[in-house]
Amino acid sequence: MRQRLAATIILASFLLSLLSGLVLIFQLRKEAPPSSELPALTAGRGRDVIGVVKIYGIINIQRAGGAFALQERGADYYVDRIKRLSDSPRVKAIILRINSPGGSVGASQEIYNEILRARAKGKKVIVSMGDVAASGGYYISSAADYILANPGTVTGSIGVVIGNINFQELMSKWGLKMNIIKSGKYKDILSSWRQMTEEERTLLQKMVDSVYMQFVTAVAKGRHLKIEKVQEIADGRVFTGEEALKLKLIDQLGGFQEAIRVAAEKAGIKGKPVLNEGDKFPWERFFLSSRAGPKEEVLSKLLAQLEGSHLPVQYIYYPPSL
Repeated sequence: MRQRLAATIILASFLLSLLSGLVLIFQLRKEAPPSSELPALTAGRGRDVIGVVKIYGIINIQRAGGAFALQERGADYYVDRIKRLSDSPRVKAIILRINSPGGSVGASQEIYNEILRARAKGKKVIVSMGDVAASGGYYISSAADYILANPGTVTGSIGVVIGNINFQELMSKWGLKMNIIKSGKYKDILSSWRQMTEEERTLLQKMVDSVYMQFVTAVAKGRHLKIEKVQEIADGRVFTGEEALKLKLIDQLGGFQEAIRVAAEKAGIKGKPVLNEGDKFPWERFFLSSRAGPKEEVLSKLLAQLEGSHLPVQYIYYPPSL
């Protein structure tokens, strides 16, 4: 009996160590800087290349999610990859495959600006929207030459949000109190431990309004629309791909394969182009099924942000169930 118990403990310890090792491997894989190579460029030598950048999940400067959120990368990765593709003479076009509800303002703007730089280098940039390309996901899309979406893609959500959860009543109920020592009266603005003052609300609203106009201006410029026209629909609402087409927020209905055809046509590529989809860790496919769904992903990110008590100003679309 004791031998069986000991064997069980040893086996359990081994499995736990193995699992921990795998988690560490994937975490290190996530934290490693992106490779400077473009692996697919060694294939199909002499043929023109279409680079693919997959922008999945919430957009932040750093990578988000747990150790198994393998498809999710930070804005630094996306910016670097777009730059490397745009610097290659063999790459004639770049497809951004976007499946994102948006994210932080700064991260969205950095990707947006890198897209503009790629276009300035003569690269055609095409967006292919997946399930959702809303708020920050749409912000970066508007920098492209051409946008395709599925008829049922959720897009739009042009707007800004900032907020926090207030625990004051809950703490009072449990007899808890937070002591704060600060250097200025606004240093703990958006604190979860007290109610927001009207003066603070006014300050934050001014910031939101400023960032909102940055969004509207970017869309108007990218889509060749008047600012007033964009403002009419820039109230946070979302649209289907079909509705977005009528509003001139996108150029065409179609999926990823159609985006490849459009990219090749606009870049003047003759024959079948080589697709460069970036490096992929061999075991990623095995673990992709363990990833949380989009709603769980958003909730997980929101809960993680509560650790700092301050939520950044965001271009993000919250699923209705949240």
